[in-house]
Amino acid sequence: MYPLAPSSRTPGKQDYEQAKALLAKAGFPNGIDITATYIDKGSDGGYTDKFAQFLVGQAAPAGIRITLKPDPHYWDIWLKDFGPNTVGLSNWGQKNTASEMFNLAYYSKGVWNETHWVNADFDALLEKFDSTLDDATRKQQLVQLSDILSKDGSVMIPSWRQDAAMLRKNIHYTLHPQAFDWFGNLWME
Repeated sequence: MYPLAPSSRTPGKQDYEQAKALLAKAGFPNGIDITATYIDKGSDGGYTDKFAQFLVGQAAPAGIRITLKPDPHYWDIWLKDFGPNTVGLSNWGQKNTASEMFNLAYYSKGVWNETHWVNADFDALLEKFDSTLDDATRKQQLVQLSDILSKDGSVMIPSWRQDAAMLRKNIHYTLHPQAFDWFGNLWME
């Protein structure tokens, strides 16, 4: 199993002046108004709502004004076109493997490609990744796939979940990628 973000990637730096300049070049010299629709607090314990509020604060200095629109029926509409100047926020992305995540969400024919992103180079490389057996080659392909998503993708990944398990010395266990209680690989000395 490989991480979805190679360790060689570093986060981009905020540059509000460049963001304002790019907005002006795109025809929005006074900033832009965006609506963010997402699942309501009752659906996910408030995780997405907290992120949405954080996003409002982070975008404001760039001239991006975000109106929050929580929707208890978000999962009924999330694959539809929300219309202009509307983004969807979700937190379903904790899949087990890079292949599972990329094929569901970013492959142009993926069943959960909610952003409707299409990149032929990404698709072709993902198909190679899925058919490659050599571990070293797969790791390199994953770096390339992550680079394509980072440079051209239609998604922003604002945070990573970190889970841990406490074990005794004589118990051997690998934490499940989704932090489920799964003991298929548990053994004791």
